[in-house]
Parts: sequence; structure tokens; C-alpha cells
Amino acid sequence: MDDTGTYTPARIDAELAELTHTIDEGRRAERLRASIIGIARTAYPAIYTQARLAELTGVSQQAVSKTVGAGRRAFGERRDPAYLLGRLMAVAVGTGEPELGGLDDTRAPGAAIAMREAGRADTAGVAGLRELTALDAARLDGEMGERFTAALADLGDPGGDVDLGDEAQRTAAVEGYFAQRTVLRHGRF
Repeated sequence: MDDTGTYTPARIDAELAELTHTIDEGRRAERLRASIIGIARTAYPAIYTQARLAELTGVSQQAVSKTVGAGRRAFGERRDPAYLLGRLMAVAVGTGEPELGGLDDTRAPGAAIAMREAGRADTAGVAGLRELTALDAARLDGEMGERFTAALADLGDPGGDVDLGDEAQRTAAVEGYFAQRTVLRHGRF
């Protein structure tokens, strides 16, 4: 190890454990950074250009582009419950937003907001939200009504309980929410 002989087995064990913890934290931070990049590009593309995100994160523009591209590919492929719940919440909230073609008197947005504020979603609550959203979507006119109905059909079932108090689950739900809003607004991700 070193010439002074200060590396004892106990010190080696401790330093390796500390380094492993540091590496794990770094990997977690990289995953979180990628999630936030995806959220920023989806929610505020005019503000968070790839060049600006590269500057803010200290990574190359090519790395930002790769992260954004991976998020786009993942939109229809991700099946984790929190992500799907975020997508469902976006459709539910959207049914009450006139700028998205929604109506003022829908019930799904209030149910989605209450679920988010509660910090968790159980199977019965998700099923109830899906049912309210489907009823509200059926009342929408034209192309937007078709988009909302198609979004629900494409979504799949989030299934199971989701704890939105957990950072990873909350981040996945936000990613799904903004990705679905982009699809509702533009018809594509």
C-alpha cells in the first residue's frame, strides 16, 4: 500500500467502504441529473436548450443530447408505476385545462391534485382516477378528445401502491407528468 505501513486491514476495510458509498452517491446523482435534464427539456424547451443544460451541468452538449434522446425513447417503454402515475395525472389535469382542449367543469384534475397532495396512491385510488379521467376525456371535443382518450389507452395500468414521498418515486412521477403533457400539447414527444 504505502511505504509507511499505515494501511492496516481495518483502515483498508473502512476506506473501501467509504469509497464504495461515495461512488454509489455519484451514480445516484448522475441518474437524478439525467431525470432533471429530461424534465427541463420537456417542460421548458425554450429556456433549457441543450447548450444551456451542458453549461449548467458541466457535461458536453453531446452528453445532454444523448440523455434527452434516451428520455424520448423511454416514453412509451417505461412501465414503472410512478412514471405511469405521473402520465395519468397529466392526462387527468389536462382534461380541465382549456389551453389543452379541456373543460372547466371536469372532476379528474381535482382528484389528481388530491392524490399528489396525499403523497401516495393506492390501487383503488389509481383506478378511480383513471375512471374519472376517462369520463372527462369522453366529453372533450375533436382532436384533443381523441388525444386524451388515446393517451389513456396507451398508458397501461400503473398498478400497485406508489409512495410519492420517496424521492425516486416522486422524480419518476414528475418525469412521466411532463413527458405526457408534451405529448398532449404536440401529439408527440
